[in-house]
This record gives sequence, C-alpha cells and structure tokens, in this order.
Amino acid sequence: MTRTVQKQRLVRVCLVVLALGLLPWLAGCDGLSSLRDVFHPEEIPQGKLGTSAVFLDVEPTDNIAISLDGALVASSAPYRARYLKAGPHELRIEADGYLPFVITLPLEKDTQVRLPVALRPVVADIAEVKK
Repeated sequence: MTRTVQKQRLVRVCLVVLALGLLPWLAGCDGLSSLRDVFHPEEIPQGKLGTSAVFLDVEPTDNIAISLDGALVASSAPYRARYLKAGPHELRIEADGYLPFVITLPLEKDTQVRLPVALRPVVADIAEVKK
C-alpha cells in the first residue's frame, strides 16, 4: 500500500471518528498518533527510526530555538521528539536574553524522558552596571 493510500484511509477514519464523536475514546490510539504525523510532519523531523522519546517543557515558551542533534526542530514549547534511536542526542535550547541550555541525553531503547527546562536570564556584567 502506498503512502498516499495510507494517508487517504487515515483521513477517512479521522472524519468518521469526528462525525461519530469518538475522539475522546481514541485519545491514546496509535492511529491518531499516525494521523498527527501525517498532518504535522515537522513535529517528527528525526523520522520514525527508533523507540525512544524526549518531552520538553521550556520556560519561556515562545521565541526560542530548540535544536536536536544540530538540527533546529522547534521555536516554541512544549515540544516532543519521538521515534529517536537509542544513543546520545545533543539538545540545545536558546532564546534572546537567556543563557543557552545544552545537554547530551544518553537515551536507551524504549525510553521516554520528560525534561522541564527554565532558561536563566542573562545578567548584566556588574562592571557595566556600576558605570
């Protein structure tokens, strides 16, 4: 079955689910997750390669740059990276007026990591403040 046919079938299923009011019943369904992947591929730029995931809650939530393994993946939070391969992954979060946050996450197979991050504001140099 081609990817296009799969997308068409998922769209039909989604319309039936919505029409019948079954969305709350399917909240945890893998089918809905796959449907979200079809309509929001930017949320899974790393592709479906592995079985691990990282869930980020970042403060501030907007006008940030979230990079995973050197690739910009989001500009707002919360963010989730799914289908990651086991192994080390570099996470970098930056925002104007804040110190950058960089960490290497050693993910194991079938691991889900929830990471709350509060960026620290840049403090003016004391010598500059006294002038």
